[in-house]
Amino acid sequence: MATTAAPGRVVVVGASLAGLSALEALRQEGYEGELIAVGAETALPYDRPPLSKQVLQGHWEPDKIVLREQEQYDGLGVTWYLGRRATGLDLVARTVTLDDGEPCCGHWTSASPSGGSSRRRRGSASSAPGSSAPRWPPRPASGGWR
Repeated sequence: MATTAAPGRVVVVGASLAGLSALEALRQEGYEGELIAVGAETALPYDRPPLSKQVLQGHWEPDKIVLREQEQYDGLGVTWYLGRRATGLDLVARTVTLDDGEPCCGHWTSASPSGGSSRRRRGSASSAPGSSAPRWPPRPASGGWR
C-alpha cells in the first residue's frame, strides 16, 4: 500500500475487528482522507469469540473484550455508522445505501467489504426460530442478549 495515498473517502463496510484493522492500516500507511465505517453492531468493535466463550459464562468481565480505548478510536478520525446495515452499493453513483434506504457515503474512493454474519449449525439450538448470536452490548429492550 502506498504511503502517499491521495485524500478522498474510504468506506469500510463491517465495523468488526477486520474492519477496524483495515481502518488502522490505512492510517498507519499514511492515508489522510476521510474514513467511514458502517456496521450492524451498536458498539464499537469488540473481541467477539470471548463474548460467548468467556463473558456470557461469567469467566470475564465485559470490559475485557474491548479492543481499543476510546482515545484510540478518536485518534483514527473515523465517522462511525453503528447499528446500521449497508444494503446496497451503487458503483456508478459511488454511494453506499444504508438500511433506511437513503444513500450515504457518496463519492468514496474505495470500499472494503469485511462484514459478515455468524454461522449457524443446522439442527442446533442456535438455529431455532427466534434465536440469534450473542452481541455486545446487551439489548435492554429485548431483556438482555440478542
